[in-house]
Amino acid sequence: MRVVAAQRDASLPVGLSIDSSVGIGQIQNGFGIEAALRIYIPGMNSTEAESLVEAAHRVCPYSNATRNNIDVRLKVITE
Repeated sequence: MRVVAAQRDASLPVGLSIDSSVGIGQIQNGFGIEAALRIYIPGMNSTEAESLVEAAHRVCPYSNATRNNIDVRLKVITE
């Protein structure tokens, strides 16, 4: 998110945090890995925050390595 924020000339707020969980979920042919990320971006406009998180998800090396291999759920919270 820092890279994307810097490219957009935006600053990330103090208090930004990410809670994550990884588990096993059912897929078409058995079981697979799933991940859920709750991204807390306090005080940021929700549209801007969601756009930032989506862009970061597109360039993240971990996301790129696992894209279409695991189910990833992103939840952005700005409150």
